Amino acid sequence: MSIPTCPVLALNVRGATESTSDSPHQSIYRLLEFHARRTPEAIAIVAPGRAPLTYSRLVNQVEDVARTLNAIGIGRNDCVAMVLPKGPEKAVAHLAVAASATCAPLNQAYKASEFDLYLTDLNAKALIVQSGIDSPAITAAQKLGIPVIKLLPCQKQMRGYSGLQARNDHTRNTKDSPSRRM
Repeated sequence: MSIPTCPVLALNVRGATESTSDSPHQSIYRLLEFHARRTPEAIAIVAPGRAPLTYSRLVNQVEDVARTLNAIGIGRNDCVAMVLPKGPEKAVAHLAVAASATCAPLNQAYKASEFDLYLTDLNAKALIVQSGIDSPAITAAQKLGIPVIKLLPCQKQMRGYSGLQARNDHTRNTKDSPSRRM
């Protein structure tokens, strides 16, 4: 299979309607998992200048995000806001968060007051930002007691990201919140 050369990120979803269950509606995670089982080395995501990301690696990263979110008490029906620059890491993070919670990508250009408004209106349970990038969203989240999760991108090749680091300066009490899995 040749890697498409294109100026934008591409997600390979061929056969996405095939399913191993009787339900015509599948979650993002189940669709990715199906492809990872069926063709683990098939290309899931490509980006210019980057090595491709396979379905197997993509599913591993989705599961890693779910574990990170579950560890701080976040699961299905919880909203996770994201403020990330355009690129393959954002695409992987978006798929990963959407597979285990409600994903709310926010515009990086918002002002602090807009982040405060949106984070409040969304009742966001966490905010994902890229490590090393300063954003008024971080200040707004900290003010609201929302955990900030830093995405650690890989710089050399398209491997998605090297992980998420939960940083919660304003700890929420999650003892009573059961860990909710995908």
